[in-house]
This record gives sequence, structure tokens and C-alpha cells, in this order.
Amino acid sequence: MRTTYLISTLAVILIGMIFAFSQSIQSTGRTTQTGTIQETQPVKARKLLVKNLPKGLPGIALEKGVFKLKEGYKFVPLPDGTVGLALKASGEVSGTFTCGCYKEAGSSTQVSGGCKVAVDKENRLRCEKVPENPCNVTCLLEAKVNGLASRLAIF
Repeated sequence: MRTTYLISTLAVILIGMIFAFSQSIQSTGRTTQTGTIQETQPVKARKLLVKNLPKGLPGIALEKGVFKLKEGYKFVPLPDGTVGLALKASGEVSGTFTCGCYKEAGSSTQVSGGCKVAVDKENRLRCEKVPENPCNVTCLLEAKVNGLASRLAIF
């Protein structure tokens, strides 16, 4: 009787350890898979505010709600939190991008928090909420060329 009881107890402990180990492996696999999917999918603008991009921004293409960098251009982070668009060859900035909190017309919500310009590994431009103090409404992407500002999209 003691031998049966001992074997049963050891079997239950072994099964419990196998179950716990298999759960931790599956959990890790799911996290990795989700992270990969999120990195490769572009963030589309929730609402486009322009049909065509400003003429002073030849280095950007707008494709299906995604702002992409064209060949021969680069994004340049600027000290004031904006991102400049420049030719790779000369480094001359032709326009800048900023993001800010945006309250749609008719909304009574008080605006608080902040948004920032973000560029992913595929050189796609977007706005995202600042993690430390996220915008409580939506983020607005704005481009400035030759002193003229144009609202491009809401994220």
C-alpha cells in the first residue's frame, strides 16, 4: 500500500512539473509571435486630412494611409522634438514633422498629455502617444515646409 501511495504522489508531482514547464514555453512563444507581427505591420493613419502631400516634401510617399520615406532621403531628429526630412547626399532639411494632441471639433474633452513623431525600422512615419504622459484624445501629424504648416493625418 505504501509503495502505491508513494508512486502515485511522485506521478502527480511529475505531471504537475511537466504541465508548468510546458505552459511557460507556450507563453513565451506567444509573446514573441505577437511582438514580431506588431513590428512588421505599419501603423496607418486613422484619418487622412490631405489628398496630396505638400510639394516641398518630395521624399515622402503616402500609400494606403502610411507615410513612407523614399529612396535618397533620410529622417533627421531635431532638438525641439520634431523630425526633419533631408536628402541623404546633402543633409539639407526640406521640411519638418511634429505631432500634438488634437481634439476634434465639437468635443468637450479637455486636452492633456502629449504625442511624439515616431519612425519605425521600415522608415514609416507616424504619431504615437508619449508613454510618460499620453494624450487623452488623438494625435495629429503636421508638416511644415517653408514656414507653412499642413495638417496631414490623425492617428
